Amino acid sequence: MFRRWRKKIVCVLLLVVPSLTATSFLPPPSDPERLGMALEYFTSRKYSEALLIFIDLDNHYKLNPRFHAYMGMCYYYEWDYEKACEFIDNSMPELGGLAPHERSLYHYISGESHFNLQQYNVAIPQYKAMLPLCYEKEKAQVYYRLGMCYMLMEDWQAALDNYQLSLLYYGKYPDLKDSVARMAQLQRMVKGCQDRLPKPEPPSVETDSIAQPMIIMPADTDSVDLHQIYEQKIDVKQ
Repeated sequence: MFRRWRKKIVCVLLLVVPSLTATSFLPPPSDPERLGMALEYFTSRKYSEALLIFIDLDNHYKLNPRFHAYMGMCYYYEWDYEKACEFIDNSMPELGGLAPHERSLYHYISGESHFNLQQYNVAIPQYKAMLPLCYEKEKAQVYYRLGMCYMLMEDWQAALDNYQLSLLYYGKYPDLKDSVARMAQLQRMVKGCQDRLPKPEPPSVETDSIAQPMIIMPADTDSVDLHQIYEQKIDVKQ
């Protein structure tokens, strides 16, 4: 029985070892092939795997600004916001020739990264740069994030303005994800900002505008004792 099992083990090894040997002699992928692998990982949202290849290739060759923007997105999804800002912000001036919506995505990732780093004053221009580039329905989220930035900076009027614009766009596009819950949230935030704004002061009362008592003089003044009229202080309501 032992001999029979031994023969089976030998047969399995004879089948496996040649395949392992053949694999071990395969040439490693070329750098262009590795770049293609990184792009496949990136489009499949496997950002960690894509980033490892991008970093290695960038150390050997200086990748172009668009790939650096891809790397910034990978860092963002890996929660490394400082690196995300570094790669995307430095690449942005070189990406003017890309499609508007692609550029709007990079502005959004940069804005979100700065927002998460509590750099609200830097996030604001990134969000604003999205507005002429993004789709109309995406403006609902952009104005919401702008409102958040201003609110956290305690600029209540600017926060109110942007929240109201966000509410307008969410109402215009009710098919947006979680639009009902977001609109309810925005209504509360609008109310909160309004409560924080200083209340308008009542108009000051000018003494000239106070109605003074009037004395009606009879037509025939010769037959009336004027002194008596003043003494009685006759007030006539208008």
